[in-house]
This record gives sequence, structure tokens and C-alpha cells, in this order.
Amino acid sequence: MPLIRLVDAYSNLGGLGADGANSFIRQSAGLQWEDLGFWADWLVVDYRPNNPESEVDMPEAGQICDPARPITMMRRMGRKHVRWEMMLLPGESAEDMARPEKVWSLLDRWVKPSDGMLERAAVYTFRSGVANQWTKGNVILAGDAAHLMPPFLGQGLCSGLRDALSLGWRLDLILSGSATNELLQSYEEERKVHVTTVIERAVALGKVVCITDPIEASKRDAAILSGTAPAIPAFPKLVNGVLHREDDGCLATPAGELAVQGYISSNGKETRLDDATGGGWHVISLDEPADRDLALAQRRVASALGMQFITLGADGGSFADVGNAHRAFMKERGVVALIVRPDFYIFAGVKSVVEVPALLDELGARLCLLPARQDEGGASNKVSYLRT
Repeated sequence: MPLIRLVDAYSNLGGLGADGANSFIRQSAGLQWEDLGFWADWLVVDYRPNNPESEVDMPEAGQICDPARPITMMRRMGRKHVRWEMMLLPGESAEDMARPEKVWSLLDRWVKPSDGMLERAAVYTFRSGVANQWTKGNVILAGDAAHLMPPFLGQGLCSGLRDALSLGWRLDLILSGSATNELLQSYEEERKVHVTTVIERAVALGKVVCITDPIEASKRDAAILSGTAPAIPAFPKLVNGVLHREDDGCLATPAGELAVQGYISSNGKETRLDDATGGGWHVISLDEPADRDLALAQRRVASALGMQFITLGADGGSFADVGNAHRAFMKERGVVALIVRPDFYIFAGVKSVVEVPALLDELGARLCLLPARQDEGGASNKVSYLRT
């Protein structure tokens, strides 16, 4: 079911708070907000050149860590626009900074008024924060209503999309009658921890970028140029929620990672994996079909999820792993098959396809699936297959 239809359907049952940073739904539900410690005003300028083929003399994307004024720049915003973001300094007002003559003076080193036009010049407050609670009764928060971060990692919109995907497949199962409302409990459990980690890293980077003291800036620059600055940590994976764990409770690699998105081919035609499958739940295995030992109950789980089974052969066939992207990903993690969620996060990886049936039993329980509503003919035929 398309996400917009899920949103509309749920809005008739409760309140989906995806209504921005000043969320009316969040405030009406009495959900509290935690400030995570970053607050800065920045001027955002979108410029469109008269000649779309002209190139502004600056990097494709970059950050000027100048204590006199930190600046972010992006040479291509879509096909037509260039963007600059400039930090306001003490004593500067939003009204003055957004005046066209002031904006052109700030852009003078790159472009002139005769070169193009200003599409937008507005001051935004970059903030960081997260709702202490994302669900209450029939209210659920997502996007900026649930969390805010400064843009230094470029993860604000990305995090909102992750919320939408994570919430969307859960609502699809609930509203279709396949799962109980208990499934929504894992939404906040997964997303809040993940996005809070992303916010903390964006804030840490922002504090490095926004240094305006010349002495501190010189120390920062020296550490970066000498290679002694702290390494940038790997992007966080999911650590909570609907993920397979070992018997000791530890997350089982590669659960919580994003699955690889490579090309596969059929009859000489190459396509992205998700274009071939159409998205949704899928099991991708190497050389051996992962569904060969499924009992009826496990097929019912797969059917309720609309799960696809994809087998990629070593020597080509109906579907081949172009460039061996999937094979290399799984080999590095010591697995031969992956159970992948509709939001592309991995529920589990297995070292042998004989482990798949038990994992489907676990998955059905974790998803709070209801008993299958069967036709007289038995299990439904929603399960589909792509294999050599």
C-alpha cells in the first residue's frame, strides 16, 4: 500500500504527527521535547544562474571553516540552483542579513547580480532535539515532529524518510489485518535510538564547523591537516527493534545493517535489485533457494508479508549477481542468505539456508502476526520467487 494511503488511513484512526518542528499534534498530545544542545542562525540562499550551463567557480559541495564566517556551499541543488548557507555572527539580525543587497555582497566572490537571480534568502535556526516519547495512545510522531538536527551531516530529510519507511511497513501490516497494534511499539524503539545518535554526530560536526574564535580555529585546522583529528565514526546501524539476536541477546551480524543494493540481470537485461523485486520483504540467497524446507506455518508468515525469495546463481542463469556486489557483501559477513525488511534494513543473515525456517518462525512472532485467514485451498499465493 503506498505510504500516502497508509498515512490517510491511519489519520482516520488516530493522529500521525508528521507536521513539522512545531508539531501541533505533538503539543496537543502533551509529548515533551528534549533540547540536545545546538542552536545557531544561518542564512540560506538559493541562486539560479541566467545560463543553466554555466558553472559557479566552487566545489560541488564544500564547507569553508573560516572563523570570520563559516559557510556551506553546494554547486548543484537539482538542475538549476546553487546554494550557500552562511552563519550569522553576534549582532547580526535576520532581517538585515536577508536583504538582497546584503546577500549579493556576501556572494560577491562567486557571482554578481548580472549573473542570475536570488530565488530565496531566509534565515533559519539550526536546532537539535528529540521528542522524549514518540507514541501516546493513538498518536505517532515522525520526521521533524519527532526530531530535529543541524544540517551538517545532511541527514534531516534522510532521517524523516527512514521514519516513513519504518512506520509505513508496520502500518501496512496492521491496517491490512495481518498484525496487531503491538507492532508499533518497536517503531519508537528502533528509530529514536538511531536518530539520536545521528543528531549527536551532526551536533559534534557542527561544533567543529562553527568555531569563530581564531585561536581555536587554528588548533582545529592544525589537527585536521596533521591527521591527528578524531576519525569520523561509521554511520550508525539499527541496534533495537525487529532484528535477530544471538542466544546471549547480542545483535547477530549483519542484523541492523542496510542491505546492499546492487544490480542483477535476467536474459541480458540489468536492473537494480529493488526494481526487480518491487521492494517489500525479501530473502536473497546465493546458489541455493532459501524456501526449500519451509513448513506450512512458515509459508503463511512469508505469505502474510508478501515475501519474495530471490536466488542468485554463481554461473548466471535466470538471475545473476552483476559485479558480485551481493555475493561480496554476504561473503564478508560470513552468510549465504539475508532476510531484508521493506525499509532495506537486514532482519537476519544466515550461514546456511537451513536456518531460514526457524528465522521465519521468529519473525512472525516479532511482528505480532495474526493467524492467517485462509481460503479453502490453503496458504495464500502471495509468496513469489526470483531464482536461477
